[in-house]
Amino acid sequence: MRTLALALLLCSATAHAQQTDGFSVGPGEPPPYQTTVRSTPRSPEFTQDRTFPGTRFWKLDAGRMQVETWWRLRKKRHQDAFHIFQLEFEVGLSPRVQLDIYENLIYENGELRQEGNQIEARIAFDPVYGRTPMNPVLYLEWHPLHLGPDRAEVRLLGGGAITPKLLGAVNLFYEQNITHGPTPEFIANPELGLTAGASYALLGQRLRAGAELKLAFEKEHFSDDRWEKQLLVGPSLSTRLYCERLKLFATMLFGLTDDAKQLDGFLILASAF
Repeated sequence: MRTLALALLLCSATAHAQQTDGFSVGPGEPPPYQTTVRSTPRSPEFTQDRTFPGTRFWKLDAGRMQVETWWRLRKKRHQDAFHIFQLEFEVGLSPRVQLDIYENLIYENGELRQEGNQIEARIAFDPVYGRTPMNPVLYLEWHPLHLGPDRAEVRLLGGGAITPKLLGAVNLFYEQNITHGPTPEFIANPELGLTAGASYALLGQRLRAGAELKLAFEKEHFSDDRWEKQLLVGPSLSTRLYCERLKLFATMLFGLTDDAKQLDGFLILASAF
């Protein structure tokens, strides 16, 4: 009787094992389906900070968000300085796409007024950081101006770790007006060139120091004979004042050519969540 009972128990267990969720499997055979869940690896911590205010680099991971307040100081030679204040919201929409939205104010000639808005998208060619050399990203910007022409810009972003502590980035860019301003005349005002930056980790992401440069060629009309040549170079600083909750990024560029702005400065306070 004991032998019979043991045989019945083994048969029952084998039959139960062969019938799983309506699929019959033979002894030693794998189930006819397999579910695999794959997630995009998280990007390195240093890619989630705006280390270079004037040079874009990589993108936010999906689900990451950041709010930034900008103060931009610009001074053309032999002219008064003016200030641009920006409030930006950034969000990683997917493993490949980041979306940024700005509201801009300008302070000029003693008057504070709305400058316009900016809508930006970053689209990674490869959603996994470090898998493709230079981590290329396509950057698109639409910049509608209040009482001015709409402007569009396209950039190719690239960069990465040169050494464990040294980070580098470079952008190739082209931008121009795409609509008429308040006057009937269309002024394209094309500008093209590159920006680049390098940053060294003094205390990890808590404190980085480096430099940025901008080389640009600009003219008012396509028919103009001469391009203005602008070269600006200056120091940059990146620090975390309070973890992810309060970060500061700053760059001050100084014009080295006659056509360049005398000063072009950036100060950014950011909070990530």
